[in-house]
Amino acid sequence: MHLIIKKRRKTKSASTRPRRYRLSQKAEKSESAVTNYFRKNILLNAAIGSGPDGYYTWLFKLTGEGPLFVAAQTRSEQELGTLHVNMDHLTTPGEVLLAGEFMKVGERILFNLQSGTYMQRRMKGISAAKRSKMIDDSITEFAKIGLIATFNEATPTAPKEEQVAGNAIIENAEIVTRLSTLEEYNRLLSWSSSSEK
Repeated sequence: MHLIIKKRRKTKSASTRPRRYRLSQKAEKSESAVTNYFRKNILLNAAIGSGPDGYYTWLFKLTGEGPLFVAAQTRSEQELGTLHVNMDHLTTPGEVLLAGEFMKVGERILFNLQSGTYMQRRMKGISAAKRSKMIDDSITEFAKIGLIATFNEATPTAPKEEQVAGNAIIENAEIVTRLSTLEEYNRLLSWSSSSEK
């Protein structure tokens, strides 16, 4: 398992300097311990509805065992363990049909289809009818697991990608990592100081 993280921003908490994490031979624990840690933070199917409020990445895929809804709360600026490709590899193999981000408040979510890995090529040059069907299919699948979903429609002046896949959610969110999570990252991963570019 190769864990991927976003390097554009650094993980931060209210009382620490930002840190950029990476997998390294210097990490205290093995790669299997790292993947097991992130795997346990992934919610599947109906469990998503009882997850805490916050920002999530999600995907819906067909596996040999049937449909699988996967989501993980984004707890760091780098989306450690919550990138779509990581969530796909950490769960039962299958074909990813839909993927994006959502913001959860109780049983209500505001979602998009923003996933460069799985949706960017599919959304390029898509017809209005197919786009509408993808959105409707997403709303239907969310309803099956007890969530009331609204698509995060972008304004006509938004970048082209957002006009098609919906307004970005996580990119613009203020995500502060809990100290307990940060301490676990310190044990599992190596990190670079905030002064590094």
